[in-house]
Amino acid sequence: MNPFYEVGDFVWAKILTGRSKLDARFHGPFEIIKKINSVKFIIRHTEQGYQQEEHVNNFLPYFDRNNN
Repeated sequence: MNPFYEVGDFVWAKILTGRSKLDARFHGPFEIIKKINSVKFIIRHTEQGYQQEEHVNNFLPYFDRNNN
C-alpha cells in the first residue's frame, strides 16, 4: 500500500541520478500541486520554483520542525 498524499502536502524527492555515495539522497522540499493518478504527482520545488512529475515511491514526507 502506498502512502497517502494530497495536493498541498510537502515532500522530499529522491535524487535518482548524478549523485555519489556520500551525497544527499533526497532534496526539496517540494509542494504537491497536482495529482495525476494514485501514484503520479506534479511537484514544485518551494525555493527554485521548477516542476517535475514524480512517482509516489520517490517521496518522503516533509515535516517542518519550526512549526509545531
